[in-house]
Amino acid sequence: MKGKALEMSVLDLLGGAVHKRLPAVASGHAQHESIPQMIEEAVGWLSGGLRGIKIGFGKRGNARLGYEHDRDVEYVRQMREAIGADRMLMIDLGWAIKWDVPTAVRRAVAFEDYRIDWLEGAPRTLGTPRGYRNLRAKTTIGIAYGEKEWVATRLRAGCWATETVDVVGVRSGACGEASAGSSEWPNELKHAAARSTPMPGRLRS
Repeated sequence: MKGKALEMSVLDLLGGAVHKRLPAVASGHAQHESIPQMIEEAVGWLSGGLRGIKIGFGKRGNARLGYEHDRDVEYVRQMREAIGADRMLMIDLGWAIKWDVPTAVRRAVAFEDYRIDWLEGAPRTLGTPRGYRNLRAKTTIGIAYGEKEWVATRLRAGCWATETVDVVGVRSGACGEASAGSSEWPNELKHAAARSTPMPGRLRS
C-alpha cells in the first residue's frame, strides 16, 4: 500500500537494488549411491547455461551425503572438478542432517579446498546463533540460513543477520513461508536483505 501511495516499487522501499544482475543456478537433491552418477546428473542440469548448483544433502534416495566425512569430501571434490572453477557450488543440509558444531567445522574446513560458495544449515543442525557464529569464525566458506518463516523468532532473539551468517535466505510467496515484506519478519532481516555489507574474503550479506 505504501508503494502504491508513493508510486514506488517494493524494491525501492527496501533501499534499492544491490545488484543489477544475478546468476541463475540449479537446485537439486543428491540421491544416487554412485558419486559419478550424481556428478553426471548435476552436470546435465548445468548444460543449459546455468552458472552454478546448490545440492541438497540428506534429502532423499541412496546418496548418504551428510553422514560420512570422507564420502562428503570426495563428492565435493568430484563435483568441483566436473563443473569447473568458474561455477558456483552450494550445499544445503536437509532435515535429516544433525551435525554438531565440531562436525560442521570439520566438514566446512575440508570443503574449503574446493571453493564452496556457501553451506546452508538448518535449525536442528547448529540450533543457535552462537553455534552459527562459532562455525562462521572457523571457516572461510559462506554460511547461509534463514529460509523458513518460523526462524523469524530466532532471528529476533539472536540477531542472526548481524555477524552470524553470510547469506540470509528469504523465499517469497511460498505456501507456509514468509515474504520479505511480511509483518512476521523482523526489521533486522528486512534491512539485511536490502543492503550489501562487504566482508573481506567472504560473500556479501
